[in-house]
Amino acid sequence: MSKRGAPAEAYHFLGLLLAQDGRVEQGIFHLERASGMSPARAQFESNFANVLAGVGRLDEAVGRYHAALAADEGYAPARIGLAAALLSRGELAQAEREARAGYGLAPDNPDAAANLASCLITTGRAAEAVDHLRSAIAALGPSVQLQTLLAAAMNYDDRTTPEQQLEAHRMLGRLHAVAARSVGEGLPTLKRLDAGTGQLRVGYLSADFRDHPVAMFIEPALEGGGSSGDSVEVFVYDLTPSPDAFSERLRAHPVTWRDARRASDAELVSMIRRDGIDVLVELSGHSLGHRQTALAARAAPVQVSTLGYPATTGNPAVDVRLVDERSDPEGSDAWYTEKLVRLDRCAWCFTAPPGGVAAAVARPDASAPIRFGSFNNLAKTTPAVLDVWAAVLARVPGSTLTLKNGAFVDEEIRERVGEELVGRGVARARLRLLAPTEDAAGHLEAYHDVDIALDTFP
Repeated sequence: MSKRGAPAEAYHFLGLLLAQDGRVEQGIFHLERASGMSPARAQFESNFANVLAGVGRLDEAVGRYHAALAADEGYAPARIGLAAALLSRGELAQAEREARAGYGLAPDNPDAAANLASCLITTGRAAEAVDHLRSAIAALGPSVQLQTLLAAAMNYDDRTTPEQQLEAHRMLGRLHAVAARSVGEGLPTLKRLDAGTGQLRVGYLSADFRDHPVAMFIEPALEGGGSSGDSVEVFVYDLTPSPDAFSERLRAHPVTWRDARRASDAELVSMIRRDGIDVLVELSGHSLGHRQTALAARAAPVQVSTLGYPATTGNPAVDVRLVDERSDPEGSDAWYTEKLVRLDRCAWCFTAPPGGVAAAVARPDASAPIRFGSFNNLAKTTPAVLDVWAAVLARVPGSTLTLKNGAFVDEEIRERVGEELVGRGVARARLRLLAPTEDAAGHLEAYHDVDIALDTFP
């Protein structure tokens, strides 16, 4: 190895170690120094990009991934990382192309299989994602990563029976239980729940304490907070990777706030047990940032799931799921591993945006064409749903359809969905396909241009 090459490698691996130790800025400094000391190397540039992507510096990460591929276009880790970064940036069509290329280069890499599945789910092709994931799991064996995506995709696949959906989540619960075996050594003793005396300690666990629907739903519970004189004391275990102004607003409520973003599963369980939490309420299910393995290790005597996921966790250590009569009517208990507790009237109550939202203006002309709309995640907008919506428009002359969701930041995806409806007989002039608004108030105000909201299914 040349004298020039040896220091570059030393700085590169020092940078990686610092980043892994949580000293990210120091790590980035040394990674950049190493990159500048030698001609572009695919491994160096790809590793550097991974660190940048991990702290949300996606534009820089994409540039580094491209540099890696310029050095070696067949370097699979760079192709896989680039697909994930593009997906996070909302460049969905290009992300899918890179994901397919990455999977072609490394079909035995679970990250490559997961990337492609994520692209398919995000762009409304859950059934294709399910088929892809089943093939990948058959070839690579079960893993938490792939099984999580399979269970999530099955929520949107109208071919999936309740029995199949339950079994997919039970399998996921078993995988987390296996992973939890390595968490349990040397932890603080689990508190015994004594509901008859003393103060009840309730903890909330989520990666969405930010400008996100989950935070809007849970804020009233944090506002009530607690103090030493109250019968309930509230703790928050914050896993939010990129806090924002809404995060700061939540921190101002009278709760005990724990930054758990960099905590391992064992450290998280220890933190919760040391705080003596009686009831832990997790708000993620299997959505991004969840900590189901920590729950499987039994962080608190009673563990509850609500809000952030549309199905069972499948985790035997999660005891209760909060629902209501509309989300889960009587008779649906069989499809959950948790005990369902139905809250009176509604389990979904949220905080209005600061400043409120102006009231909708009445339709100026009662005879004007009906304006239908759906502002759902594109993952829920399956071919069967599009069939029904096209039939609705065909039966209501002159009516229009407004669709709004995050995937429409990508013009190519927006045009694809438009073409799918045109192919079902809907004139393009009757469609409005909207990208996300900047804030929650703008999102709610967009409903003023909708007369009848259409929900997705299943």
